[in-house]
Amino acid sequence: MSLDCGEPWFPENGGTGYLNTKEGPMRVHKGDYIATGIEGEHWAIDKDIFERTYERCD
Repeated sequence: MSLDCGEPWFPENGGTGYLNTKEGPMRVHKGDYIATGIEGEHWAIDKDIFERTYERCD
């Protein structure tokens, strides 16, 4: 299987997924946020941590 960096993959039965990053595959879970850095790098942030760290702006 070939995925672009930043495109998460989850198995059909749910469970743990993976996100290809510059450093290699990273575990992700449904509901995680995918962040993109200024150089196009991607990483997953746990939903709870993301929502406590950032606030919505409109």
